[in-house]
Amino acid sequence: MDNKFYDLDYIIDLNTKRAEEYSSAYQRVQEQLTNIIIIYSGISIYFIPVIQDNLRQEVKNIWLYVAFGLLILVFTMSSFYTIKLILPVKAPNLDFPAKFYNNIRNIYETANPELDHDEIDSMIKTSYVSELERAVEENYAIFHRKRSFYHNALTLGLVSLIPYLICTAFHLTKDDYKIKKIEIVNLKDIINLDKKQVMARNKYVTEINVTETISAAETHLPGLEKLGDVRIILSYPRYSSENSTRFSYDKNSFVSPEERWIKMEQAIIRAFKWIFSFFRKR
Repeated sequence: MDNKFYDLDYIIDLNTKRAEEYSSAYQRVQEQLTNIIIIYSGISIYFIPVIQDNLRQEVKNIWLYVAFGLLILVFTMSSFYTIKLILPVKAPNLDFPAKFYNNIRNIYETANPELDHDEIDSMIKTSYVSELERAVEENYAIFHRKRSFYHNALTLGLVSLIPYLICTAFHLTKDDYKIKKIEIVNLKDIINLDKKQVMARNKYVTEINVTETISAAETHLPGLEKLGDVRIILSYPRYSSENSTRFSYDKNSFVSPEERWIKMEQAIIRAFKWIFSFFRKR
């Protein structure tokens, strides 16, 4: 059986292959970045609208807030590992071969003139192996670290899809939520309006001034002469403004919109006159 691990050429060949394998593996990890980009592209479709929904509080739901918080947390962590994945690193590269068969060989020959070429060659190979070993170790460390960043970024990106889908569902159904809310509000308005109308009718009944009466004979209406002094209650119309629910039975106490607008104009004119006189005195 050949003692290959006693053979420097075999050791050099083994370390050279390992350095190339780890370097290629690192490149493959970088190429898999497209998987993360695909996930981020899907999230970006409704990401801004989801943020707007939560900032504007257009949909108030505790599950939406919880899902949005998880989405921001997990997506931020995934983005953090993605950034670390794409950041450049100091990768080891083998030096020029001339350093070994020129510089290092001359140093060995000068320092050890008593050694023959085979012994000097073994010493040069040993120096070359030491460089290969460092390159293998550092390439493996870079590959392992970048693979860990990729795994964390991809896993967290996939996990962030769960709260993202929940937030998206709330976003897509918020119009229905608003419609239902408006319908409920309108129903409340109708109920309140009915109550106001009932109260207004009750007010109409209770506000009749029964003290204002005249005798049936004073009405001068046909058919009432025979009633004599029977008291007839006088009824008055109620006055209300257009597009208003307020009303009054006293016409003089009611302020029409035109009169209110005139009073507002007069108040504004008086305010401007006061401001003008104030600055003029100064």
